[in-house]
Amino acid sequence: MWCLASSCSDKYDSLTEIFYHRAKKYAHSDEMKGHGESMITHAHCQTWLLISLYEFKCMYFPRAWLTVGRAARSAQMMMLHRLDGTGLDVKQCLAPPRDWTEREERRRTFWMAFCQDRYASIGTGWPMTIDEKDIKTNLPASEEAFEKSKPEPTISLDQALKPGGVNRISAMSGVIVMAALFGRNLHHLHRPTEEDMDDNLDGAFWKRHRNLEGILGNIALTLPDYLRLPGGLPDPNVVFLNMAIHTSAICLHQAAIFKADRHHLPPSVSSESRVRCVTAAAETARIMRMITHLDLVTVCR
Repeated sequence: MWCLASSCSDKYDSLTEIFYHRAKKYAHSDEMKGHGESMITHAHCQTWLLISLYEFKCMYFPRAWLTVGRAARSAQMMMLHRLDGTGLDVKQCLAPPRDWTEREERRRTFWMAFCQDRYASIGTGWPMTIDEKDIKTNLPASEEAFEKSKPEPTISLDQALKPGGVNRISAMSGVIVMAALFGRNLHHLHRPTEEDMDDNLDGAFWKRHRNLEGILGNIALTLPDYLRLPGGLPDPNVVFLNMAIHTSAICLHQAAIFKADRHHLPPSVSSESRVRCVTAAAETARIMRMITHLDLVTVCR
């Protein structure tokens, strides 16, 4: 936390690298104690997540990739991905949460690991660590409920991705939903099958494309007012969510343009995707103009 805080401060910026190296030193030291049992704590998982944030910020990409892997594996080892589901009984590394607030903190830690795992992979094309099919943890509750320790029902990622599901999610959950869509798009592009037949509009590639486009379009159209702009400007998660929607559209349709041009598919296919890309880019620019006057560091405090 000191490392991240000093990186946002002109006064303490010179201490940032010292805090960064010290944080990694302490975390690695705990790994080497005994048989490694000292590192199996919720706090250690959070520590690796915070360290990876700083590494991404400084573009230490190889380090960040490995650090995110540590955080994701740590979360899975502690079964933070199965907090709200049933399944085979396996060894539990953590004691049961004391109350709803502690369970919610664990949820948030897992989903942060999930998001960083997705964003680390989409920037490189490297494989993701966390499989959506393994997740039995509901999305996070609202910030107000968490801060006031007020239990609030939440839904699963699958439910959020169904039509109308985004009407029941928090801003943080919206960021998670978009991270999941980025991950699905990565699988869509990097896991081709024999049935893909990307030269045929009835092939598996184009069916997946239309499915992802449908989910993305549904999210964009059904976002509740509190997750839209400019109303949600004070919340960085809302800003990020809206930018992610348009970025995801560009990623999806850029691939469609490439495939359509490569296989000489009807001109309407690539032209429609080009329009979608240009529209999404214009919307992203519009959002950037909205937030130019905001100091997100101050907002986050």
